[in-house]
Amino acid sequence: MRSGDKQGFFTGVKRAAENGDADARYNLGAHYANGRGVKRDLQEAARWFEKSLEAGNKEAQAALESLASLEPVQETTTIEKLVGLFRRGEEAIKTIRPRGFLEKEME
Repeated sequence: MRSGDKQGFFTGVKRAAENGDADARYNLGAHYANGRGVKRDLQEAARWFEKSLEAGNKEAQAALESLASLEPVQETTTIEKLVGLFRRGEEAIKTIRPRGFLEKEME
């Protein structure tokens, strides 16, 4: 899919999410969590997963739990711990995948 096509596709998903579609809200959260078509933003991802859950998408709960498993970094955190947190976070985020039509379109 070309860059312009991806942006148009993302815009369509965002519009559907803003109009209350539970699956589109989940998929938009997955976009933000994975940085697909947008800059990675875990707070924005969580916001859309919460909206998806409120709209009845039960899978959004698992996505929220994956995001919640990421520990906040403290000033006293060692480099080794940061590397471990980063790797664990990357693995958690990889489990958040777009669903249905979006997954096929973004491949």
